[in-house]
Amino acid sequence: MSNEIQKDINTLDQYGKNTKLLDAAAIGTLEDVKRLITQGAQVNAKTENGYTSLLIAAGRGRTEIVQILLDAGANIFIRGKSGGSAIQLAGDRGYAETAALLIKVEKEKLIANIKDFIDNKDGTINDKDMGLVWQQTDDGIDRTYKEAMAYCESLELGGHHDWRPPFWGELQRLASIGHENLSPLFPKVKPGWYWTFTWDTLNGGAVSFNPDHKYGAYSSWDLYTKRKFFILAVRE
Repeated sequence: MSNEIQKDINTLDQYGKNTKLLDAAAIGTLEDVKRLITQGAQVNAKTENGYTSLLIAAGRGRTEIVQILLDAGANIFIRGKSGGSAIQLAGDRGYAETAALLIKVEKEKLIANIKDFIDNKDGTINDKDMGLVWQQTDDGIDRTYKEAMAYCESLELGGHHDWRPPFWGELQRLASIGHENLSPLFPKVKPGWYWTFTWDTLNGGAVSFNPDHKYGAYSSWDLYTKRKFFILAVRE
């Protein structure tokens, strides 16, 4: 493949926004995506908003294209500028099959690269892949959603006070690894529900660490029921 052809494939369009593969991930055919990858398209190229071909395909529920991109080396851990991961985009939009594939692949990668979670020895865990720092141990108190949000905002840990509740895609990554794999780093995480942040003013999201619910299960709960779950804080 000549350098000129590869350059053309990876050049942004006339609007300076997308490469041909980014467009194909959104509206192209399976064969379009295969052909562009074969011709040297950069699978992790981004739009001006930080979206890769994988994020675009995941957000549209294009499972077969997601699989091809993953096979070609697409980085499953990249997030768009809005903070959403491929799993979160697929899940939020109701593409269960696509989300299930991404969860399976991400779990395999995380277990293989568990060494990328680093114990900072100050009550926090560094997540190198996502650029996040986790609270290592929750305080064992179950709270309403509003209480959990307030707890994160007031938390001072590891010399920092800019803690926040996790988005569901972030917490789901941890839960999907499985308690047996997490326990050396997060020894007190319980097999129950943990709150996640949501923009919804009526319902709060939660992720389950309970193996009976399948690790990483997500559910939405009516905030007015005063239901109480645990919370594990995170920061950038």
